[in-house]
Formats: sequence, structure tokens, C-alpha cells
Amino acid sequence: MKKLILVSFQSFFCLCTLSVAAQNFSGFKKELAGHKIVSVTEQSSGPSASGKESQPPVTTSGGARITVGNGGQSFNVVSKTLGFKTDNAGVTKSMCSFNRIKTISKNPFGEFFVDTDNPFERPVQMEKMGQGYDNLIKEKCSYTIARGEVKMETGSAGFSDFWNQFNPYLTLDSMLNMIVFSVPGSVNPVKGTEWTDSAQNEYVKVKNSYTVLNADGATMQVKCSGVNIFAIDNANENSNAISLKVQRLSSTYTGIIEVNKTTGVITKADFEVITANRKNVMGQKIDSERKETVKVTNSLD
Repeated sequence: MKKLILVSFQSFFCLCTLSVAAQNFSGFKKELAGHKIVSVTEQSSGPSASGKESQPPVTTSGGARITVGNGGQSFNVVSKTLGFKTDNAGVTKSMCSFNRIKTISKNPFGEFFVDTDNPFERPVQMEKMGQGYDNLIKEKCSYTIARGEVKMETGSAGFSDFWNQFNPYLTLDSMLNMIVFSVPGSVNPVKGTEWTDSAQNEYVKVKNSYTVLNADGATMQVKCSGVNIFAIDNANENSNAISLKVQRLSSTYTGIIEVNKTTGVITKADFEVITANRKNVMGQKIDSERKETVKVTNSLD
């Protein structure tokens, strides 16, 4: 995209809404080479105010009636690390790993938790989930960043899927999502500047709107609102099995992010999110909504 040169027209662009291509991190900061970023996501979730959390009972083929509720609360903490190295050809490589995954769930059946830092007190009914989390902690994943593209070199699909399990998608570059923020070259990031971007792949469609709230100091503050629409998995659509798998249909969110202008690292982000989910129980679609808060803090060593 052709870069705009803004001098005396700054105030004009502060009042305009610019439509640009989705972030592709072609402006990835080489200053990150040789450094590590520790990113911590804290997410809490509960029933939304829409009333969609109460579901009618489902009748099985044997005549039994199953109640599928959505009234519980959960709290999740995910800590992860990215390390960056850049070679002489300008290709940046990143090694990614999870440090800690913690889940606390409260529902009418009780309180349950999984904490990879404390596997010894793990409830028996959470052992399968805990083993999955333990495997993610053991696994390493590597990416390359070159010519504005981020590509996975090593790592499982499960690792990649969980990397942004609780985060809104601001970009399709999953590894850098909610960690590095790239302002399009056509945008002059001064207070009041607005722009939009959108993108999609086979998994998710992303549409976001941004407004610069403050850009005077070393940190830029940006308001973001947007929506993620996820592809629907129809593999078990007509299955008569009782499945607890929850599929995200869409997420609508608004929040504030703070970005270090030198490195492009998001130092802090706070979002309010409404997520529409679907369960498939005995061939019946059970849709519900959850209200979430997502807080992200990133630190550069």
C-alpha cells in the first residue's frame, strides 16, 4: 500500500475514517531481535444478560432428558513466552512456549480447577483436561516472520489453537495477536485518528475499528471495537452422541490497548467481550452467550 506523506494535513486525517488492509506486520520491529516477550492473559467468563444462558432440556433417543446449562463462571490464566532472533537475511524466527495454564470453573455441580503449576491437587474429573494442558507446557513451537508474513515451522495444531483461546483476534497472525500491534503505513497515529481493517481465512473473519486516544508520549493508547466470526464445524452436526465440546460462533468486543511506540509491543489491553457459543447434544444445536472480560499484559525483557 502506498504510504501517505502527512505534514500540514494532520488535523484533516484526525477527523477521517481510513479503510486499510488487515495487519500483516510488514513493519515488524527489528528491535525485538534478541529479546523475549512474556504475555499473560487473564479471562473471566459468566452468563450474559441476554437470557440465552438458560437452555431447554434435550430428549435422548432413549427418552432421557438432559439439561444443558450455561450458568457457570470460569476464570483462566495463560502465561506464554516468545523469543525472537533475526538472521542476516532479515528473517526473524520466534520460539514460543506456554509457561502456565490455570482454569477455575464454578457451576451447580461444584468448583473445579486445573493448574499446571500445581498438578498434585488436581481433581480426578479434571485429569484429562490437565493432561492436555501439561502436554502444551512441554511442547515448543517455532515461527518465521519474513516479508510481512508469519508462518509456523514446528508445532501442533492444538498448540496453535490454544495460543489465542481467550483473546479477541485483532490480526490473523495468530502468534503475534494481542502481543504486537502494527499501525498501517497509510495511517498517521495522532490523537483522534480513526481507521478500520478486515481480513479472513478458513477459520475466522476479523473486522476491527480503531481510534487513537493518546499518542503524545512513549506509549500510544488506542480504542478498539470489532467482531470475530468463526467457521462452523459441521462434523458432528447430526451425531447422537453427548458431546461437551463448545464451539465459538462469534465474539463482539470493545476495549483499550496501550502500545509501546518504539517496539510495537502491546504493553496492556483490557476488553469486554460477548461470545456466542454452540454445543451439539444428541443432534440438537444448543446456542448460548457468555460475557467475558479479557486482560492482557506483555513485558519485554
